[in-house]
Amino acid sequence: MNVEIRKLIDRLQALQGPDRNLDTDIAKLVGWTSRSELSSDGSGRTRTVWMLPTTSVPGRVPAYTENIHDAYQLAQIISPSNVGGVSWEDGEGHARLEGGHYWRGATPAIALCLAAIATRADAGS
Repeated sequence: MNVEIRKLIDRLQALQGPDRNLDTDIAKLVGWTSRSELSSDGSGRTRTVWMLPTTSVPGRVPAYTENIHDAYQLAQIISPSNVGGVSWEDGEGHARLEGGHYWRGATPAIALCLAAIATRADAGS
């Protein structure tokens, strides 16, 4: 497992709730890119603009660690033919993909992110 993916997994396991900074790091893993642009309000400030994978079309980075649908989309990007499941009980989530390890996270979305990223690591990507 490469160091970048191991760090993402460690950060996801330590999360107690959604984290937009971690969402952007996950987005980079699946091909999102960013660039800095001058703000159009004339203030001279710069802002970060994110582009959808394989395009130069601006988009909003998905809320992978907050939204179960966004986490599911991540799993589909990483392994489109995956089979898996997500459950929740006692204030935590659990997820498993491709017959792999059962991952536990603070929420179902975080658990599914863990399972998806681990599946990518297992595939050697």
